[in-house]
Amino acid sequence: MAKPGAVTMLFALVIGLWVIEPTEALDYLFWDGPSCTGFVQSLCTAISNGTCCLADSAYQSVQVQEGDGCKASTTFKDGDCAANVTVTTSTGSTCFNSGGPTYTAASWQNACVNTTANATANGATPMARRRALLSRKSGPEAGRAGSAGDCSRHVEVDDRMIYYRQNPTKGIWSLRIEGASKAQVLEQLLDVPNEDRVFWLFTHGASYDLQGKGRLLNFVEA
Repeated sequence: MAKPGAVTMLFALVIGLWVIEPTEALDYLFWDGPSCTGFVQSLCTAISNGTCCLADSAYQSVQVQEGDGCKASTTFKDGDCAANVTVTTSTGSTCFNSGGPTYTAASWQNACVNTTANATANGATPMARRRALLSRKSGPEAGRAGSAGDCSRHVEVDDRMIYYRQNPTKGIWSLRIEGASKAQVLEQLLDVPNEDRVFWLFTHGASYDLQGKGRLLNFVEA
């Protein structure tokens, strides 16, 4: 039978490992409109602590999904996460907003532990940990994201999905494209007046985020 003291120490060790090594990840959605509205032009899913999500262009707003008080997301402009041209930092499921195309990258760090001590213990500086990226890409983009001299995780482009939000207080509409190309469907949708786009998506089989995962509660201005 284990001694009470040993059980207590084991419990403390398990809790400590859970805090220091979180398994959670974040999603970053790059929107072409203000306040995380309009269309998602590109996104990064399941971004781990210290991974840099590098966009293919500058976007007006960035949405953070699956955030909480221990995940501090930082947005960047004019390059990747190593450029140190930060826009702002915030915790939680946040919408980073700006007055025009601004955001080019994003990453997050655990705000509930001493990241400096952790990085030193692993033989790396905090910036080195942020650049030690874990790419999960597959297909043609995989070589681009994991090539020599390129450590950043590039955004994913899904040519069969369209994501749309009409209002920052609403959820996200998702339309899977069958047959036609994404460019053709987007061209049709852009010709529809803003007030009629939700109805157009509904009649074309789009699904709506009923659970509220896509709804926005916190906005951070650049």
